[in-house]
Amino acid sequence: MFTSVMDAQGNGVRELFLFDMARQKFDAVHTMSWLCRLWSLITFRSANILELKCAEMAEPITNRRYEGLRTVRIADIRGSENRSRDFDIHFHPISRRSRERWMGIATAVLQDKGLPPVELIKLNDTYFVRDGHHRISVAKAFGQEEIEAIVTSWESEPVKTVMTSKKKQSFFSLFSLTKNTCSPYCASGCNS
Repeated sequence: MFTSVMDAQGNGVRELFLFDMARQKFDAVHTMSWLCRLWSLITFRSANILELKCAEMAEPITNRRYEGLRTVRIADIRGSENRSRDFDIHFHPISRRSRERWMGIATAVLQDKGLPPVELIKLNDTYFVRDGHHRISVAKAFGQEEIEAIVTSWESEPVKTVMTSKKKQSFFSLFSLTKNTCSPYCASGCNS
């Protein structure tokens, strides 16, 4: 009986220690979000995560194909289907509202608990998060470079061309998804 009480106390102390580590990590990445936004103001470069609806406006989707479970580089995940105001381009949480959820996932990671794969949409070479923003943020915060994901691949219409002074350029070369910007016509303000 005494041993089981000691084990329970030891587990409680360990859980408090892990929870405190998760809190410290959240505070660090939340501070990085603030610094990232400040840096974006200084350099005039957007720190916003890409919005899938902006990409859809640029090139309408013609086909969707389920690809199943894949290992995806976190660096290739650059956008979101519906949470673009909650995370920056580096998947730092912007608001403290997500603190409890983020810390819960971080604590699970520290306890080596298995987490379900995230759900991603692949458009061209860019991945957009459908589900799993917090899991990606936590994985990146702990230095993980890849994550298990259920991927759906979207294909777009052939790229529309725009005439420039000497050559044709595709829409995505003018407003590249890899440059933290998307369509200047995006009604949701994804360039703000």
